Amino acid sequence: MFEKILYLLIFSIFVFAPFDILLNIKIFGFSFRLVNFLVGIFIILGGLVVIKEYLNQKKIYLPLWLILFIIVGILNSIFIVNSILIIRGILYSVWFWMFIVMLFIFVNLYNKISIETLIKLYIFSFVIHSVFGIIQQILFYNLEIELFMTQPGRANGFTYEPSYYLTYLSPSLVLAIFYSIFSKPEIKSSILYYLSVGLILSAILFSTSKIFIVIFLLTFAFILIFGVLIYLNNSLKKKLSEIIRGGVYIIIFSTINLVIVYL
Repeated sequence: MFEKILYLLIFSIFVFAPFDILLNIKIFGFSFRLVNFLVGIFIILGGLVVIKEYLNQKKIYLPLWLILFIIVGILNSIFIVNSILIIRGILYSVWFWMFIVMLFIFVNLYNKISIETLIKLYIFSFVIHSVFGIIQQILFYNLEIELFMTQPGRANGFTYEPSYYLTYLSPSLVLAIFYSIFSKPEIKSSILYYLSVGLILSAILFSTSKIFIVIFLLTFAFILIFGVLIYLNNSLKKKLSEIIRGGVYIIIFSTINLVIVYL
């Protein structure tokens, strides 16, 4: 039951992360999003589980890549005094530390959360936003209805503008293509990944951003290089498994962090 609550909370974070134009509130002049509160709830619940696990096993997992994030967080906190707006710098620093804590909780909930399920939820959240972007285009060109469109004729989902929408969707295209090719040979999962690639790619095209060409070429290069490495040395699957796991966490939560803080 608790695992289901965690999954629901995680999925909600994925879905509401890019909401720029909806579900935002102002507190003391600062804008807060629903996802900020969802992340706070996740940290509290997940943190309690990690503490419980530590008390039982006396074991905490802290990978090297997470240590690097912690170092960046410390440096970021030290240089807050150089911010033009100190309060805003503090808020950004607090959010970055929340991001680090999220990563720490995830790597220590390996026996509670399935990485495969996490990836499926992550990609499916993008599918939802991709479908909405496609609906925006259909309504505009067929009924001349601008459903939350900020630039007529260009899909932007719930983000401020099409370029932000493209930035948000891009990481999911990489993961969807990667898992449609290299995932376990389960027909159902493969079909879902292929469908996800088609929908996400369509939504990105509807954003009509020229940056898409660069992103597509980089995605193709990444998949090609990784595929060649696996083909040449099958044992790399085991050697890179930990790197991939950490990379997936970083991609997923870096996307959320960038979308919320910078977009």
